[in-house]
Amino acid sequence: MKLSLAITYLIFLFMIGCATTSVSPVTQNDEISKLVYQYDDASVPPEYHRSYMISIDPEQIHLVVDSYGDILKDTTLNFDATRFEKLVRLYDQSKLHYCSSKKENDGCTGGNGDQIRSYFNDETLFSASVYHCGGVDYGNLCGNYDLIKDEIRSLIPNLNELLE
Repeated sequence: MKLSLAITYLIFLFMIGCATTSVSPVTQNDEISKLVYQYDDASVPPEYHRSYMISIDPEQIHLVVDSYGDILKDTTLNFDATRFEKLVRLYDQSKLHYCSSKKENDGCTGGNGDQIRSYFNDETLFSASVYHCGGVDYGNLCGNYDLIKDEIRSLIPNLNELLE
C-alpha cells in the first residue's frame, strides 16, 4: 500500500513538473513594441515652459518638445532592437504598477508630472501618471519610475540643449 501511494505521489510530482516546465508564460516584455515617457512642466510663462514626450520603438527615438501645445522641437534619432530590448528589461525591473492616489491634490498648483506608457502596436498595455506638487506625489503611477525615466532621458545626449 505504501509503495503504490509513493509511486502515485512520484507520478503526480512528475506530471506537475512536466506541466510547469512545458508552459512558457508570455511576459509583458514580449508584447511591448513602444515605450513613451512624457514630462508635463509646471505652469510657468510660455518662454520658460517645456513639456516633452519621448517615444521609443526598436527603430527610433522620437522627441517632441512643446510650450503649451506649440511645438518647439521635433527630433528623431536612430535606435536599434538590441538596445530597445535592454530598455524593455529595465522597464520590467522598474516594477511599474497602478496604485490609487494617496491623496487628492487639494488644489495644489504649479507642480509637474510624469507619464509612462507601454504599447503593443496601437494597444495600450500600461498608462499611468504622477503629479508632483508641494513635495507630495499624486496619481496612479507606482514603482521605481525614476529608473526608467532616467534611462529614457539619457538616450538623448543633448536633451538639455533641446529643452532650451
